[in-house]
Parts: sequence; structure tokens; C-alpha cells
Amino acid sequence: MRAPTCAEIDYAVKMTAASHGKVIRTWCFPSIYEDTLVPYELSFFYKNANNTTVTLNEDAFVRFDYLLSVCEANNVRLQIPFLYTWVWAAGDGTPHAQFKDLISKILNRTNTLTGVQYKNNKTIYCWESANEINPSDTYISALAAYVKGIDSNHLFMDGRNNAQDIYDNYYNDTVLLSDANIDLVSYHTYADTANGWSSTTTLATALPLMLPNRLDETMAIFACPPRNRPIKASEKSLRNSAPPTT
Repeated sequence: MRAPTCAEIDYAVKMTAASHGKVIRTWCFPSIYEDTLVPYELSFFYKNANNTTVTLNEDAFVRFDYLLSVCEANNVRLQIPFLYTWVWAAGDGTPHAQFKDLISKILNRTNTLTGVQYKNNKTIYCWESANEINPSDTYISALAAYVKGIDSNHLFMDGRNNAQDIYDNYYNDTVLLSDANIDLVSYHTYADTANGWSSTTTLATALPLMLPNRLDETMAIFACPPRNRPIKASEKSLRNSAPPTT
């Protein structure tokens, strides 16, 4: 893995705009402390020994400043999830102090190229809780309140693992149903197959394999509209469930 070049960022954003795309979902803000596969140049933050604060990797965030500036110039918005491995951030049911410090530093950051703080940047479409998260209700409510307490300009998205999570946590759950700080919910859907996608796979052959997920998705759709909370479905694909061959 490596960081993208400015030319690669330009190409991705301009191609999105040229194809009439309006929103790009970025990857999370990874850290070498979350995953040993994350190289130094891709680590956006480092946990300090005091277990309370983090230090941002300025080089990584300068690249993100550039991404924001290119998106602004091309009228493309960004959906930005905070974390990939989120369990450490929700250990006791409330946002960890280091995660809160990370959020505060991100939202209050001033773009080195535009001079605009992230929390005031119109290029940002929403902040997403994390990638495929499934924590407690109290944690999501506390996280949403903390983010909105710093940045009331942007939407907050509860990024769920799958459609069943949305139904379980929103249909009859008074905590999240009444939480005005949560603006959107999202989920990902993968269907397990023996071979995953192949060169001969077509949409016509793939859809029947995904149909077993339709009940979960229908329940999720019915869970949120009564409270006027939009749902974003993404990452719909087939996944190879066969064991690797040697």
C-alpha cells in the first residue's frame, strides 16, 4: 500500500465529476496502532502513551487537505468515515478519550491549502461513525452528540455492518429512533458464493445469489422512514466463501 499522488487524486475526482458523480466515500483515517499492515505514510494518527490524546500525522492530513481542495474545485462532496477498526474506540460503551481527541482535532483542523476548518468545509457531505460498525446504542448516541457538539454544519451517518443491524437497532429502539443527532444510516451487503465474481458473472446471474438478503434489506427500509431517516445502501457484491486453495 502507498499514499496516492496528487495526479491520482486529480484523476479520481475529475472522473467522478465527469461521470456526474456527486459524492465520494473516502476510506477511514487508519493508524499503525490499529493494523500492523498500515505503513507509516498511511497512518493518520498515533495514540499517545497517556491514553488520552493522539498526535496527527501532518503529512497524511496535508494530502487530505489536497483531496478536499480538489473536490471543492470539481463540485464533488465527501462521505468520511472516522475509523476502520472501531472496537477500541467503544470499549466501555462510550467513545474512548483518544477517539474523542482524534475527532476534535480532525473537525477543528484548518485546511493548509484553503484556510477553512474542516467543520466549516462545504465539501464534506457527512461524517460516518466508522466502517461497518455495530456498537451499543449508548455509544452511537454519545458519539453523534460529541460530533454535533463540535460540528453542527454537517450530517452524521451511523455506518452499520448490514441491513439486519439497522432493523435491530432502529425499528423498536427508542434510544436511536429519537436521537436527533443521527441524520443518516448506511449498511453494506455481500452475498457469499463458492466462487465470488468471475469473468463470466453477469448481473442477471448475480442478482439471484443476492436475493437471500432481500428480507433483511426490506426490514431495514421499513425501520427508518417513519422517522424520516434516509438509508444509504452500498458495497453490494458477491464474496468468495470458498476456502483458499494451496
